[in-house]
Amino acid sequence: MKYKIDLHVHTNFSRDSNITIEELRNKSLLHGINVVAITDHNTIKGALIAKNEIKEIKIIVGEEILTKEGEIIGLFLDSEIEPFLSASETIKQIREQRGLVYIPHPFSFFRNAIKNSAKVSLIDEFDIIESFNAKSLPYENFLAEEFAAKNRKIVAAGSDAHSIEGFGKTYSYVETESEISRENLVEILSKAKIVGKYFFIENIFYKISASFQKRKEL
Repeated sequence: MKYKIDLHVHTNFSRDSNITIEELRNKSLLHGINVVAITDHNTIKGALIAKNEIKEIKIIVGEEILTKEGEIIGLFLDSEIEPFLSASETIKQIREQRGLVYIPHPFSFFRNAIKNSAKVSLIDEFDIIESFNAKSLPYENFLAEEFAAKNRKIVAAGSDAHSIEGFGKTYSYVETESEISRENLVEILSKAKIVGKYFFIENIFYKISASFQKRKEL
């Protein structure tokens, strides 16, 4: 089985995203993205709906959680984790659900990257490092890749899409006979190739557009 895995995608259940579940489904099928982690900000509502409605691809229920030390993504969650806890407590709650700890854009200068102190003190708790984020600057991704290699951590790609235009061209690619699950995702990613297309400049326009559109709907 050939897998294209995007572990960092937002839907319109994030306040700054306008991607509908139907748009996500259609573009996933168009580009062959067959594993998607929906990681809305501080909620799993959209991910749960998508998991119920989209049957053609594997939906991983995730959440991008804002902690006191920056953002952490929990994968394979069953229930929401509240924001503004410590990074350590957030990871503890992810583990209690048998979830995986995914660190998004760990060296981003413009977003809520996890603080350096937490990266050092909690490194043993990280399952996956996002070494390619389509909205990051190349140097930020270089630092993430270097950090992961130094600490022998598994890496993955995330589109971090907030608009449908940013989804479909960034993913981890792997061929395996195994069906992806929470138990084997890390091992499967260890054999994957990162495929990434930057969406930094375009994202500024689309993010403003998405926010404006959502304000009009209120």
